[in-house]
Amino acid sequence: EALPTWTVAEMADALGVPPSTAYRTVRDLLAEGLVEMSSEARYRLGPAFIEFDRLTRLTDPLLIAGQDLLRDVVKEAGIPCVALLSCLYGREVMCIADQASPDAHFLPSYERGRPMPLTQGATSKAILARLPAKKLAKLVGADQADALRDELVALK
Repeated sequence: EALPTWTVAEMADALGVPPSTAYRTVRDLLAEGLVEMSSEARYRLGPAFIEFDRLTRLTDPLLIAGQDLLRDVVKEAGIPCVALLSCLYGREVMCIADQASPDAHFLPSYERGRPMPLTQGATSKAILARLPAKKLAKLVGADQADALRDELVALK
């Protein structure tokens, strides 16, 4: 987000690869629509990501099942709110869909598509509370898992 466009030299430096490797890779990424030219010698993410997003929204079973549920939750709440559909994403949590009530004049910190810390926030803790003990220990470490499990037991 902080640097939305890159030169090939900047990419090579950031990745620690020779410029020739970066140029070949950028050429391949251009051909697939994963990057595109944004201005003279600068590149940004390409339209393939928009296509992938659309396909995910149309085919992901969790998203498909969750859309109606989000609308129902917001309607039933009867107050200004935003309902989130989030999932475990590696060692982070990611909001994959949200639904705001018409009178909600605020934005959640869990923005769609933004990975968030695994152990911070109510959304993350609600997901962690449902994980089997072994998976929780693997994610946060055995030494922290017991204390976190005690904190989360009330959320089940």
